[in-house]
This record gives sequence, C-alpha cells and structure tokens, in this order.
Amino acid sequence: MNLGIANQDKLERTCMRKVDLNIVNAKILVEENLIDAGVSIDQGRIVKVAKPPNLPDSDETLDSKNMLMIPGLVDIHVHLRDLDFSYKEDFSSGTQAAIMGGVTTVLDMPNTSPPTTNAERLKEKMDKATSMIYSNVGFYGALSLEPEETSMMAKEGAIGFKLYLNDAQYSPLIDREVSVRVLKPVESSGVPLSVHAEFPQEPMSPGQGQNTKSQIEFFKRAHDPKIEADAVSMCIRMAKDTGTHIHVCHLSTESALNSIDHAKLARLPVSAEVTPHHLLLSDKELGNFGSCAKMVPPLRTARDVESLMEGLTHGIIDVIASDHAPHTIEEKRQRFIDAPSGIPGLETMLPLILTQMLEGRITLKRVVQTLSEAPSQLFKLDGRGKIAEGYNADLVLVDLHSEKRIKAQAFRSKAKYTPFEGRIVRGIPVLTVVNGIQVMRDGEILGRPGDGRIIMNIDSKSEQE
Repeated sequence: MNLGIANQDKLERTCMRKVDLNIVNAKILVEENLIDAGVSIDQGRIVKVAKPPNLPDSDETLDSKNMLMIPGLVDIHVHLRDLDFSYKEDFSSGTQAAIMGGVTTVLDMPNTSPPTTNAERLKEKMDKATSMIYSNVGFYGALSLEPEETSMMAKEGAIGFKLYLNDAQYSPLIDREVSVRVLKPVESSGVPLSVHAEFPQEPMSPGQGQNTKSQIEFFKRAHDPKIEADAVSMCIRMAKDTGTHIHVCHLSTESALNSIDHAKLARLPVSAEVTPHHLLLSDKELGNFGSCAKMVPPLRTARDVESLMEGLTHGIIDVIASDHAPHTIEEKRQRFIDAPSGIPGLETMLPLILTQMLEGRITLKRVVQTLSEAPSQLFKLDGRGKIAEGYNADLVLVDLHSEKRIKAQAFRSKAKYTPFEGRIVRGIPVLTVVNGIQVMRDGEILGRPGDGRIIMNIDSKSEQE
C-alpha cells in the first residue's frame, strides 16, 4: 500500500510549509526507551517525529504535557452488530466506543444478522458503514464451504475470514481434502483465517439448570477446556496442511496455549490472541457477575489466567483483542443459561492493560506490540500500528497519572454492563487521532461520522477515502 510519502525529497518539501498539526512534549517509545519528542501531522500522515525545534511550523500545536503517546490501537476482534442487530450496537455507537478507548481501527466480525456470507452482504455493510464510522473499520467475511464465494469476498475487500468451529455446518472440515479445498482461496488471498476454536457444545437436557449455580456449572462443562484444546489442534493441522495463516481467537486455556507454543516452534503459520477478560478474570467472577460475565469461551481457572499472562509476556500470544460483543442489558438480565454470551470491551481494554503495565506485569513495549504493531502486521494494514514518518496519523495520548472507576453507564457503547464494573484503572486515553483528525479529546467526541475509513485487504481495492 502506498504510504503517501514517495521519497525523502517529498518529505522535506512537505516540512518546508506549515503542516496541519504538531503534537509536542510527548513521551514516545523508541525501541526500548521513552524519548521526549513530538509529531507533525499533515494530510492524515505523520511527516516528522522529532523534538520541537526540529518540527516544521504548523497551523495548530497541541502541548501533550509529557503524556505518553502510543500508536492507535488496532482491535482485530470486534462485533459492531448493526443491520438487524442495530438495537444492540451500530456502526456509529460502536466506533464512538472505539475512539473513547483509544482504538483507531477495528475489524468487524461477520456473524451479524444477516451474516456476511457473500460479497453482496460484505458490500452492503461497507456501504452503510462509510458515512457512520468514527474510527477505521475493516470487515471479515464468513468462511464459505464454497470456495468461489470466499474468493469473491476477498476481491470485494474482506480484511480476513472467520471460521466458527462451534458451528456444526463446518464439520466437513475435519476431512483434510475438504479443508485444503475450502481454505485455498483464503491462502491465495494472503489474509488470515481467524478461528473460534471450540466444537459444538452439549445441549441442555430437560431438568438441568434449575438455579443459577447449576446453570453456570453446566455452561462450564459444555465448554470444557478439552474442547478448546482439541479445536486448537485442528487449527494447527489445517495450518500445516494448507499453508493458510490460522489465527486463534480468544485463547483461554493453558493447554491450548501450550499447543500454540509447539506450533510456533515448528514454524507453522499460526498466531493467537487473548482478551482482557480472559487475561484478568477467572471463573469465580461468574458467581459475582452472573450473565454479565458470560462469554464464549468462558472464564477459566486462576491457573489458566496466570498461564495466559506468561504466554503474553513471553511472546507466545501475539495480540490482545477486546472481543467487543455487545448486547442490551435486558438481554443479559435473563436467567444465566438463556442470556446471550458476550461483553463490551472497546472502552476498557487500554486502561485495563496499562494498569497491568503500571503494576509491572507487562512492559510498555509488549503493550504497543500486542495492541498496535502485531495486529497491523498480521492483517497487513500497511502504514498503521507505528509512530513513524510516512505512517497514518492514528495516535493516542494517555495520561498515566490519571485513574478512574469503570462505570458501564458511562459507556458510549449501547451495552451498559461489564464484569469490570467498579474496578479502578490507570492510564486513561485523553486524545484520539484518526487519520490526522482529533476525534476524541478529554472524554468528549470531537469527530464526525465518516471521519473513519473503510479498510480493505491490499490485494483488492485501496481503502476508501
């Protein structure tokens, strides 16, 4: 993808005139060190990273007052809903939630209603979203068992494909010949295949689940850790057989983590993500928050939580993603077994992870790698995920000295619940810049619908302006 700065001469010419915006007196991570520097932004791009005396003149200058500047977050696992599910979330409310949390690019999952199963539906979502979004958005297509449909979605611009192994329709993929044929267009397109690594769950029989406690126990048995481990093993086999890059979503168990580690040692095209809720909460929270802590895969044991943090810090896990999956509070207040799975996460992810950094559990370098750099590289979002000359001006300023108590009622998302309710976090986003535009400052939305762009895979169309 053309980064918009053809060569050094053009960069120098740009810096001879006034640029759109300078953000000065920031702390920016370079390699292992925080440096005092600023950035110059012009026409949506970063044109200079330097100390103020070396920045060009600008139409506007913002003093960050020594706050931390990091690349805008790239969240590769988001359910923006909309269409028939717009009462749960829509493209506007979901991307407003994103920029409040410092997320400048989101990748939207295909299990909407109607689902994104062909090129026509993919284009429908893109066309509707264009005038509504405050952050950049890329769209997944649902893997089709008909390779032609997958190829057409790739040509239309699908940023990636999603396979729900917990959906019985995909059982034919157990056959190696079938998986090679079905995954061929994904491998050819060069985009990853993200996988929900569970098999179909056991149905509840009459008489089960008479109270909340028994419903929770049934839910945990139905999502036994072995089911995830077996599904991850299948993912690794598919990567080996087809050469397709398989990305395992929301890893939740120690055993699955070990399998990913072995696959990477064997240099197979496999990657994995973890969510903040699987990283920070154990299954004990099901008793405290009930259905507001219900998601799939479910929260696991304290040992699993500890293992996931180790896997993240040691580089086995590549990406942190929110799995933002909003529902209405009325839906979540149903009895546990009937309530839908999923929690909102766009507005809490960065403060939750930065709090872990400030408490010494993860380095700032790994924060930036897992929230910005690695997801951009994995999905080939050229020009995003770094603070560097020639890159898109997708940036976040963070006040590491500020703290707040998480309150779901304050969310921009339509989903007004969270298992992190009441938790005190530090490291609050105070400025979000998307494509060079200040879209959020000090908790207020400054941007307008349409400030975000539709992001497409690099082998199809270029991103829409």
